[in-house]
Amino acid sequence: IVNFSTTGTGNNCPLRTITNDSLPTVNVGSNYTIPISTPFTLTGSATDANAGDVLTYSWEEVDTTATGGAYNQTQVNNLDFPLFRPFSPVTTPSRTFPKMSDIVNNTTTIGERLPTVLRTLDFRLTVRDNRPGGSGVIYNDVSKKITVTNTSGPFTVTIPNTALSWATGTIQTVTWNVASTTTAPVSCANVKISLSNDGGFTYPTVITASTANDGTESIVVPNVITTQARIKVEAVGNVFFDISNTNFTIVAGSAVLSTITTQALSNNKFCVGSVVSIPFNTDGPANAGNIFTAQLSNASGSFASGVVAIGTLSGVNAGTINATIPLGTTPDTSYRIRVISSNPAITGSNNGSNISIFGIPATPSSISGSLSVCQGQNGVAYSVASIANATTYIWNLPSGATIATGINTPNITANFSISATTPLVFTVAGSNAGCSGPSSPNLSIAVSKLPSAAGIISGTANVCQGQQGVTFTVPPITDATSYNWSLPSGATITSAINVNSITVSFDLNATSGNISVVGVNSCGSGSSSSFAVNVSTSPTPLVITAIGSTNVCSPATVGLSFTPTAGFNYQWRLNAVNISGETSSTYLATQSGNYDVVITAIAQNIFSNNTRVFIPDYAATGCPTATSSILVSGYGTAINSSKIFVKINITHSYVGDLSLFLEAPTGEILGLSDNVGGNGANFTNTVFADSGTVRLPTSGAPYSSLYKPWTSFFSYSTCLTSTDTSFSGLNSGSINPNGTWKLRAYDG
Repeated sequence: IVNFSTTGTGNNCPLRTITNDSLPTVNVGSNYTIPISTPFTLTGSATDANAGDVLTYSWEEVDTTATGGAYNQTQVNNLDFPLFRPFSPVTTPSRTFPKMSDIVNNTTTIGERLPTVLRTLDFRLTVRDNRPGGSGVIYNDVSKKITVTNTSGPFTVTIPNTALSWATGTIQTVTWNVASTTTAPVSCANVKISLSNDGGFTYPTVITASTANDGTESIVVPNVITTQARIKVEAVGNVFFDISNTNFTIVAGSAVLSTITTQALSNNKFCVGSVVSIPFNTDGPANAGNIFTAQLSNASGSFASGVVAIGTLSGVNAGTINATIPLGTTPDTSYRIRVISSNPAITGSNNGSNISIFGIPATPSSISGSLSVCQGQNGVAYSVASIANATTYIWNLPSGATIATGINTPNITANFSISATTPLVFTVAGSNAGCSGPSSPNLSIAVSKLPSAAGIISGTANVCQGQQGVTFTVPPITDATSYNWSLPSGATITSAINVNSITVSFDLNATSGNISVVGVNSCGSGSSSSFAVNVSTSPTPLVITAIGSTNVCSPATVGLSFTPTAGFNYQWRLNAVNISGETSSTYLATQSGNYDVVITAIAQNIFSNNTRVFIPDYAATGCPTATSSILVSGYGTAINSSKIFVKINITHSYVGDLSLFLEAPTGEILGLSDNVGGNGANFTNTVFADSGTVRLPTSGAPYSSLYKPWTSFFSYSTCLTSTDTSFSGLNSGSINPNGTWKLRAYDG
């Protein structure tokens, strides 16, 4: 008919009259998924620009039989024939499916059936504005879809579901069959519970607006007297519901509440203004409209006078009242709290023990004390004036500062760590058994840094007694204003002494040892750095001895000789001219003239291996080892083994785990370190030589100085055992160093 009259041949028949009517606009809301065999209500809305137009609404299922089947055929999954017939328009935008009268009476009207299978229902909302002289009709262009799932439902009320009787004010239980409606695709987490007093047609009394969809709810029966009570449980955020199948009765009841027990508090000490949670029990529910009130006694614990209400809770059941101690309450130690009710009027017991109420500690004055300190400085005094209402003082010190003495008092001393950084902020607050007060103004403390650790010293590692003008330098040390150098015996600084580069002279009695330096400023000294210096002994003054007379006739000869010292080369000369090839301790003179010997120290040869070698972790069995090897060559004769020194660099986070050995080409094993250093880290330019004064100490890593080899024999498990305790012991003190030297490291 619509097509014929609007776009068909019937469009030419009427006499057109302008009505000035505006069509309503319609909104059908969201689509939903519901369980099978469960009633539902659809609600839309509409507006009309013409004031005074009375809108009417008609919800209509618009599914067709295109997929086959008649209106009353057996329902089959996804066979979308219509289940609900249309009815005359009404003035409300809601329609319940099926009619509420059928649900109440548990009957079925022809043309209305609940869906019992998996399918989709399509609806439209037709709205008429009923304007006299020509009205407008409109409906939604896109149908509202209700998807029915067969994995949930039916959703049904199970209690009350018989003609029972409840008394007002009593606690009763409503139950329903959730029927998988909490899970997808329905996903209904909460339900609303309402009460009807007209046999199930309307539900004006909301018992709970939202509670978990868990199938059960304890309720307090409303003060509604009726013989036609029904309960409705409906989805929150969806359109499905169910009601009780039959009427039940609600009769007037007397309040069960007769006793209130105020329970013990979790804490009995509070300040004025503090919030206190007051739990209480009852022997039954109060009447509807009841208010529970928490009362604070007078300072002596009596409720005869001076009682103050400090908190309320509206309801009928036991619970917890969140109350506040009034700011004007006089501090004392004998207060009590009780709970009373208004309907019925019941006075409860008190909490059973005295409550202490304190004044809030006052705001502290400014902290007094040093505003400038040094890293590592200890025992610095700070104080604050006495704080009203405070029995203890809570100091707040940041990382880098700790309280040394006076904790919880107004006067403390503080220690500052070597890692403390500027600025540090101190505060203090007063406290008592009831609460803590506000904090003091911030005290900002400037921290001056100690000099940084000294870097690696550079210079000449091997010098001779009597050598002059040897330079040693350390990189500039951050925050240092001066440098303190320490030298071995017989060494003297001949340049500026408090700078990072010095010139040193070694006298004829100088000995081997460490050159060390630290940075210095007004706060003290930083960490030192050391550099091992090996001082070679000056040769013994040479005496040439002649065999027989030095006045002879040619071709006679004169035998000359001297006593050599190890570590030096010798060159015979005649009249200050070298005699080619004559470097031994004896010479047969054949010419007249002046004979002497030039002495030069034998240059030290340095052999190194800078290839990194991984140190295996400890193993319970076997001998996992790290070996770094150096090949020495070029020596024609033996040397004094006491002049050998070894420098090592090892990066390791727990040097106390390490056993270190030096294996000579002869197969002899010199022990260097027997698991010392604890949790310290690293060997850094560490030198081992017989000229060292001590062996490795038990602490002090990173080790970066000159040390003796290990002075006693030791083993690593059954893997390796030292055979020597000094370089001079290798091959009885005289060794040809040619061959492979091996540094062996064991972790464990």
